[in-house]
Amino acid sequence: MDCKVLVQSGMRPNGKQQQCSIKEPCHAMMFLSSIRRLSAIDEVFRCPALEHVGLAFNNVRLLPPAAAITGNNSIISLDLSDNDLASLDSICSKLATLPQLRNLSLKGNPMCLLPSYYRTCRNTLVDLTHFDGMVSAYGMFVCLLCFPVD
Repeated sequence: MDCKVLVQSGMRPNGKQQQCSIKEPCHAMMFLSSIRRLSAIDEVFRCPALEHVGLAFNNVRLLPPAAAITGNNSIISLDLSDNDLASLDSICSKLATLPQLRNLSLKGNPMCLLPSYYRTCRNTLVDLTHFDGMVSAYGMFVCLLCFPVD
């Protein structure tokens, strides 16, 4: 399959639920899943052309092994918000192996409740320009909505 955007939804055209699995995300540049029940995402990281990955509001608990993630040099933007990610150090160290990653959203995961969440992410994922809706500036993440706009 040769495509620019692969969108996986939870419904088939006939209105019935489809299986929740990723099968050959192809040579897409963008992968978006709205299944809401997706838990295994290993195949996404095997797609060499993917630049933008949207996996928010699924049931992802773990990232694939570091060896599977390290091989992907194209992902720029990754949305894993509102999943079930709990292991902060493991998640950050795996995501740090994505050399092009600049935009990341992890908000809404259990690990976000840890007191060290922002500090660990900032110290581990040093190349991010956008994180959980904030912009990286002067070595910290800054919420632009906190400043008055002229």
